[in-house]
Amino acid sequence: MLKAILGIIHGVKSRKLIQKGEWKKALPHIEKALEEHPLDTGYLVDKGVVLWKLGKHNESIECFDMAILRYKNFKEDLFYFGGDTEENLKANYISALNNKGSLFAELGENKKARELHQLALKLDKNRKSAMINLKNDYINEGLDLKGDLIDSIGGIHGEEVAKKIILEEVKQHDKVLKIEPKNIIVLVNKGVALAELDKFKDSIKCYDKALKIEPKNKHALKCKKFAKEEAKKK
Repeated sequence: MLKAILGIIHGVKSRKLIQKGEWKKALPHIEKALEEHPLDTGYLVDKGVVLWKLGKHNESIECFDMAILRYKNFKEDLFYFGGDTEENLKANYISALNNKGSLFAELGENKKARELHQLALKLDKNRKSAMINLKNDYINEGLDLKGDLIDSIGGIHGEEVAKKIILEEVKQHDKVLKIEPKNIIVLVNKGVALAELDKFKDSIKCYDKALKIEPKNKHALKCKKFAKEEAKKK
């Protein structure tokens, strides 16, 4: 009983360190938590995130896959030995899908990333992080920044909800730009979001600001060309 309580304490400590981005300090705590609670999929996902951030990608994927398998086994009633509720298993399953997708995106495996983020959204249509991840997947794959993305999200949320989420993203970009007005990545991403909302003139202004800082930025040039072409159609 005492060891089980100590495991929970280590789990709480690890999550506080994860929130601070102190990955190395978090790892021993999450490992101790799993020693006492090896079937806890929440701890498995946490460990997967920590290992990912420490650059241990294969080990990270193993943790996410274990959390995914635990839920699948529960649903199929195969090799499930108890230890958690269906609600928690499903929530951690979705988190594992979402995080594994983001890891694949970081590794340049964009199609795999998109498929995982789409599945996460189908299971939890209100998961904003998966929505933003899916948007980035479409950009990384060079797909239609407006049509394909809205169509993909629309099937899950509806077009109006998708647009509200993109508007929220624009607000987040604005917050960053108040502090870092010359952040090229944020300027371009804001431009992309505005283009998705058919606000092409505003979108082009963002690209122009980015290009003033870095005239040969390929992403900004490509996106500006796209926005100009779309603006002519209006």
